[in-house]
Order: sequence, then structure tokens, then C-alpha cells
Amino acid sequence: GVVEPFMSGLGGLAYVVAHDAASGRTVAIDGSLQLPGAAREDMFELVEPPARGSGVYGWRATKNEAA
Repeated sequence: GVVEPFMSGLGGLAYVVAHDAASGRTVAIDGSLQLPGAAREDMFELVEPPARGSGVYGWRATKNEAA
């Protein structure tokens, strides 16, 4: 998110494959570039005061946003 802020946060890009050796369970997480269709603006709390550089692309940083 620091170098390419448009690639993180809500609707950001993330692909994760995690393996738990103890249980032998492997999971894949596809954090594609889209929010769920039912997402609403009021579901996300904005950072106050606005995070430095958060408005570069016209959107605000949200609390608990991946960095």
C-alpha cells in the first residue's frame, strides 16, 4: 500500500495461500479488486484526521485498512 496505494485497502488486491502443517489444511484467499456488491459506505469507518496522502486518488483511508 505504501508504494502503490491503489493496490491496497478496500477492494485492493491480495492473493494468499496458507498451509497449517499441524492440521494439514491449506486455504486460498482471493482478495480481488472488487468489494462485495452488498458493501455500503456506512460499513467503513474513516481515519480521522485524514491519513497523510490518503486523498491522492480521491478516496479516504479507512480504519483497519491493510497497509
